Amino acid sequence: MRCSGDLSLIIAGRSVMESLLIRTTLAQLSMAELAAAYNAVYTDYVVPFNVDTAWAEQMVARYQVELEHSPLWLDDDGSVIGLAALAVRGSIGWIGGFGIAKHRRGEGLSHALSTAMIDHARRRSLNLLTLEVMAHNPAAIRTYARAGFSTQRDLSILVREDRSYTPVQAPDVVDRVADAALIAARGDLHTSPAAWQRGAETLQAAPDLRALVVGSPAKPRALAFYVHRRPGIGLLDLAAADAAAGATLLDALIHLAPHEPLVVINEPADSPLLTPLARRGWRETLCQHEMTLAMS
Repeated sequence: MRCSGDLSLIIAGRSVMESLLIRTTLAQLSMAELAAAYNAVYTDYVVPFNVDTAWAEQMVARYQVELEHSPLWLDDDGSVIGLAALAVRGSIGWIGGFGIAKHRRGEGLSHALSTAMIDHARRRSLNLLTLEVMAHNPAAIRTYARAGFSTQRDLSILVREDRSYTPVQAPDVVDRVADAALIAARGDLHTSPAAWQRGAETLQAAPDLRALVVGSPAKPRALAFYVHRRPGIGLLDLAAADAAAGATLLDALIHLAPHEPLVVINEPADSPLLTPLARRGWRETLCQHEMTLAMS
């Protein structure tokens, strides 16, 4: 009998290439191995991507990634072929990483991996699955659309590139340790739901979290949550009741870290902060689509 040479041959509902994969979960990896797995599937990504063990530990802790429900595919020699990281908060799931290793791209594995990812989410009885994808990554957008995801809104990643702006002194801003009441208060200031990376659970999991507060801490008009890094600070979330309160908050942020890029992650298109951000030198460096899939 001749070999057909047809790699699209289906065995028990799977392609030959897919059936040869070792299927497990991210739970079998150490944090160092998890970082290496991310680097493998994000090689030659649309933007440079290289992470380390500290990043992996922080990502799992802050975003509530459930490693035991996150598919990991390996080759027969143990090398990483693909992964999808599933985070869970209540009945909502978020995909905090998805990719196929460079040397296995183009084999149709991304659709199979997205199916496995959704199967894991169904086993967790989730109602909604969400993710972000870069607007200039059409291949990934097609993969998610084929799996049933639809775009809900656009989110901007902004960096303070122009630092010529001189901020106004903001006497009514307090810099203090962030507590549960302040984290809860931010919900009333967001004009639309915060992206996953900026959710209350992310802030609660961040060690030594601090807050800039505009107005009374009991009823703030604007808030920025941050952590100290070496060097500089990391901005985790910000919210404002209106553009004026947002402008005061941003001036205080610039006073706090005048030489920092102060990266703002996933700011919604309807945010009242976009105009004061632009006036103070922040520029959009990336646009992402937030996509969701109803699991009912």
